[in-house]
Amino acid sequence: MMQEHGSPSLEEKRKIRPLYNALQGYLKEAPNSYDANEELRDTTQWEYINNTIDRLNTTTNKNYDDFKISLNQYGQVRLSSFKGKLGGLINYLHAEYFNDEPAPLSGNPSMVINQSQNQSASIILLLEMQKKIDEKLASAQDEKEKSFLKKLSDQLPHINNGIQLVKEVLNLCHQMGLDPHQISKLFT
Repeated sequence: MMQEHGSPSLEEKRKIRPLYNALQGYLKEAPNSYDANEELRDTTQWEYINNTIDRLNTTTNKNYDDFKISLNQYGQVRLSSFKGKLGGLINYLHAEYFNDEPAPLSGNPSMVINQSQNQSASIILLLEMQKKIDEKLASAQDEKEKSFLKKLSDQLPHINNGIQLVKEVLNLCHQMGLDPHQISKLFT
């Protein structure tokens, strides 16, 4: 998929960007502390990252497992290790795929903060949507609704913002002959 001179194709960037943005959102949402030895107690914080790395591995046919968050010898994850690995992966992906763009962890602070806030809001929206889809799939009885939810779940990694999400929901409703009002009840 790489173009001449080793630069990534637009298609590669398109596939990787949602994961790249998700990782930046995770870093932004990481707890702030002056104690580098502080432990993270919420396992979901690093499970999301490790799941994202699994998806990155699948999407790129490469292995980024060295950046996965793992427990230390005391069965803990230190905040400094968490942030270090996550920041390292973001910088690595930037150098590998997005080096023609401003570095996400440097540059104009207000631009970085605003971009991070927008990306984080989109990531949170998509994570909440995926959680809701998973919940509804577990209890859905109607086969059309199940099929809709599965197709929407498959599209989430390719969605970058709320507007795209709404468009995808409406497109899937249209394609599958479903009433959008009926589908909206799935998410209440």
